[in-house]
Amino acid sequence: STGDVPMLAAQARTHSVSELVKRILDVAIGVIATILLLPVFAAVWLLVVVDMGRPAMFVQVRPGRYCAPFKLYKFRTLKSATGPVGAPLADDLRQTRIGRVLRRLRLDELPQLFNVIAGQMSLVGPRPWVLTDLDGHGTSGDFRFQMRPGVTGWAQVNGGRVLDVEAKLKLDRWYCEHANLWLDARILLKTMWIMFAGEHVDEKALRDAGIDPVALGDDKDGGHPAPIDRSPVRNI
Repeated sequence: STGDVPMLAAQARTHSVSELVKRILDVAIGVIATILLLPVFAAVWLLVVVDMGRPAMFVQVRPGRYCAPFKLYKFRTLKSATGPVGAPLADDLRQTRIGRVLRRLRLDELPQLFNVIAGQMSLVGPRPWVLTDLDGHGTSGDFRFQMRPGVTGWAQVNGGRVLDVEAKLKLDRWYCEHANLWLDARILLKTMWIMFAGEHVDEKALRDAGIDPVALGDDKDGGHPAPIDRSPVRNI
């Protein structure tokens, strides 16, 4: 109705201001963090080169905001090992102890600060998919492309690698519908906690997103519910 127009316009202005503030904070925090963490960058780079060889960086094209492709940067955590026919070995056979620690502490994600500064990513948002996964998801995840992908996100601090793709998608949708600067601050704080304490499934966050924690832990082989392991996941 006509009476709704001023309210919608006010909501649009609020959203634009919030998005601008978020972008300013992304750049400011990204630049400061990059400068402060330069010794960590150097140490990780050296560890990767000594443990896995060069190059130390892993570059992969991912879909960003509005599905625009961009180059995502990470430190390598896998060796370039192949089997008898030349195909890469399974990840668990290629991951070194150093690589496992880097993933566990999220240090492999540090180079994405450059993606944040460049405007391709945000500190917080849905994690960017791999391009080859787009067709498999169809249009169910299109809402994710209305904002910049994040270095960390709501799904990553409420279960992360413990969760399946469908659960992560529902958590991403919940975040996109409730995104605000206070929620982003909570996610950043939870991310820092998880770096040291390990991943943990937050059942309340799952329920808020419409996920049944018991069903998520179903034993698919036997068809009986298996409760989610609530202890922190330390060996990633």
